[in-house]
Amino acid sequence: LLVEFEPYIQYREERKHLNIVHRTIQRLAGATDVLEACTIVTEELQKLTGFNRVMVYEFDKEWHGEVLAETTAPPTPQIYLGLRFPASDIPAQARALYRINPCRILTDAYYKASPILPTANPLTEAPLDLSFATFRAVSPVHLQYLHNIGVVATITLSVLVGEQ
Repeated sequence: LLVEFEPYIQYREERKHLNIVHRTIQRLAGATDVLEACTIVTEELQKLTGFNRVMVYEFDKEWHGEVLAETTAPPTPQIYLGLRFPASDIPAQARALYRINPCRILTDAYYKASPILPTANPLTEAPLDLSFATFRAVSPVHLQYLHNIGVVATITLSVLVGEQ
């Protein structure tokens, strides 16, 4: 059993978010192709989250990636749309996590990690498997990558076709 905690923050905008979800579903129903659907998703997620930049990134069979859609909040420029990235940009271990944990949220790329106690399962002495933990720490290499491109917070939502 692994228990995660975070501070409770009273949330009063539930209705606003339900309206955004309803509008998103209506817009997606009218999409005529995958690229239009991807653009709708980035636009609506940007409104919902308030993030400066929202992108849809697709992997090909060799795990190279391409940004299919990008929406930004003014004055943030769109700079990634259509760009392609080599498979080496996202290590195999990270891509495997996309399959088993379809939603990853990092609210502050400059966070200070909290220690995990105990570090091993007291019954088996095996290291704790944090694959499904919402608040697990992010790889220092990934954090440096985010710092290098000026990203403070991220949310990653995986859309799988089959198991890929």
